[in-house]
Amino acid sequence: MTNKEKAIALIKTIETRSLETLEFVNAEKFIHHTVRKPDGITGLTDFLMAAPENSATATPVRVIEDGEYVFLHTDFDFYGPHIGFDVMRFEEGKVVEMWDCIQPTAKPNQKGYSMIDGETEITDLDKTEENKNIVKNFVTNVLIDKQIATINEYVNKAGFIEHNPNNNAIEIEDNLGNEDCSINYKTIHKIIGQGNFILTISEGFIENQHTAFFDLFRLEKGKIIEHWDVIESIAPKEEWKNTKGRF
Repeated sequence: MTNKEKAIALIKTIETRSLETLEFVNAEKFIHHTVRKPDGITGLTDFLMAAPENSATATPVRVIEDGEYVFLHTDFDFYGPHIGFDVMRFEEGKVVEMWDCIQPTAKPNQKGYSMIDGETEITDLDKTEENKNIVKNFVTNVLIDKQIATINEYVNKAGFIEHNPNNNAIEIEDNLGNEDCSINYKTIHKIIGQGNFILTISEGFIENQHTAFFDLFRLEKGKIIEHWDVIESIAPKEEWKNTKGRF
C-alpha cells in the first residue's frame, strides 16, 4: 500500500473500528500532537475508537502527499458533523508523528460554498515549490505582518473562492486591515503541498484565545484561487493530556 492508502485506512478506523490499521504506525516512535489525548499509540487508539460503534464516518475529500508527509482533508460525522485536517509523517512506510485540527461543520457561507466542497484535482506537480513560496509569502506578509496592500501579488481576487463559513478572506482587506481585527497569525510551523494544493499550519490568536490555524490553498497560474480552513482553539497547558505540544 502507498502512504496515501495507509493514511486513508488509518483515519477511516473511526468508522471501520478495525485496529488492524495500527500496523501502519510505528508504535515505539509514534508522537501524537493533539493535546486532547495522551501521547503515543494509546492516545491514537483512544481517538480512533472514541465514538460508539456504527456512529461515526470519515470521508477523505482531499489527500495530499509531500515527501514523508500525507495530509487528509476529511468530512467527519463524529459526535456530529465536523471538518478536519490530519497530517501524518511517515518513516519507512510507517506513521511516526501526527497533527490534527477539527472544527464543527458550519452552514455554507454567504456565497454558497461549504467548508469541504470545491476542486479536488491535483495538478501542476512541477510547481509545488514555487506554490509553497507564494503561500509562505502570503501568510507571512498578509496574515502575519498585515501588509494588506500586497494582497494582489498573491491572490486572484476576481476568481477567488472562499470556503470559510464566515467569508473572512473574501473581505480580507477590511478584516485584516482593521486595527481592531481579532484574527492574529503569529507563526507558520509547517508548509506541506503537492502541486496546486498547499497547506499551512500556523499558530496565533483570535481575540485572546490561543488558536491553531490549518489553511489549505489552491493556486492557478501563480495566484491563490481557492481557500479552505479549519480553526481550533488550543486549551491552556494545565489542561493538556500530553506534553508534546500542539505543533
